Amino acid sequence: MELSTKHQQKRRPSDSNTDYMTHKDNGKESHPQAGHKMSEIQATHVRHAGHSVAMFRDKFWLSFALTIPVVFWSTDVQHWLGYTAPTFPGSKFIPPILGTVVFVYGGLVFIRGAWGELADRKPGMMTLISLGIIAAFGTSLAATFGFLNIDVWWELTSLITIMLLGHWLEMRAISQALESRGLAPGTVNLRLAAIRRLAYEAADCGLLSPEQAAGIRRVKGAKKLGVRVGNWLLANEARALCELPDAKTLKGKRDRAILSLLLACGLRRGEVAALELDDIQRREDHWAIVDLTGKGGHVRTVPVPDWVSQTIAEWVTAAGISSGKLFRCVCRAGKTWGDLMTDRVVWHVVKDHAARLGLSQLAPHDLRRSCARLCHVAGGELEQIQFLLGHVSVQTTEKYLGCKQRIRNAVNDRIGIEPTS
Repeated sequence: MELSTKHQQKRRPSDSNTDYMTHKDNGKESHPQAGHKMSEIQATHVRHAGHSVAMFRDKFWLSFALTIPVVFWSTDVQHWLGYTAPTFPGSKFIPPILGTVVFVYGGLVFIRGAWGELADRKPGMMTLISLGIIAAFGTSLAATFGFLNIDVWWELTSLITIMLLGHWLEMRAISQALESRGLAPGTVNLRLAAIRRLAYEAADCGLLSPEQAAGIRRVKGAKKLGVRVGNWLLANEARALCELPDAKTLKGKRDRAILSLLLACGLRRGEVAALELDDIQRREDHWAIVDLTGKGGHVRTVPVPDWVSQTIAEWVTAAGISSGKLFRCVCRAGKTWGDLMTDRVVWHVVKDHAARLGLSQLAPHDLRRSCARLCHVAGGELEQIQFLLGHVSVQTTEKYLGCKQRIRNAVNDRIGIEPTS
């Protein structure tokens, strides 16, 4: 029995609302709509741009170094501790000059943060700190020019230094809590984004103070050093992997169909697990997965090669599937069990067969990369590969292909318009 023409009908309305399985890239979990929500989270984070653990650390140490001479030459501190600081021409200007430097270098970051809070009409900790250091700076200037008989330069620099220390430790604690678990920078940033968003919602609901929420949102993500390349299979390796499952058993037929879809159609494992029989239809005299909803809610149509549709038909016939999910679990007795299959099963199918070929590090997403690379090697156009994989940006597709700009023997060296003489 082959895939019947009744599957040419349009998908049922309920299919567009299918709750697809969580996509897990290379064994790391990520929410299927994380990319969709990141833009909203990043918009919240723009007003705190530049706030990082390293920045607060550097500002603290320099401010601390400048605060020491300010405190040492302060008249109030000398009177309280009973010592006399060395005097020389211009020594009385040490506190004003260094205090101004600390205010500009270390204090402006709080003033910028306060500006963002006031622009959102949500004054918080940054606004409170800014009021304090601006008042201290104005009072210190007035005292320096003789309008007041008070010495508060040392208080200004000490306040800024202490606030920088507090913010540094606060942001470092959150970052280290994730980085200490050995997570990749991309995973750290994804989880930080979730924490920032949770803090934002908690503050709106009154469950968290605006000051605490602002402190959490100021934590900057981990740096990504380089690009993780991933694995690709050569054509002979991909063919060997597809042919490895035993086609005489029910489980082998299912595994062949799964591996064929991953390698020839570039599906994610969550998409494979969520496929329904009615999703595969005829379009332009060719089998295709129609209106496939992928990562971020993006919808695409995926052509299915004839040999892949044949492996699917063999599985469907052997399993006796007439509707519902395309793939099911297979028990030890060699019979289908249940009416669905999780993406974890897809992961085990790839890992088990890859290990038999000596490719223990191969992950399901590597088959998606291999599909892109093999299509490119076969002469496929970049935009068509982008459509196949469902990438919003062509730059993402280029990463899958491992493309790099070639200067020697460049693509525009010989394009047919060169002078003949």
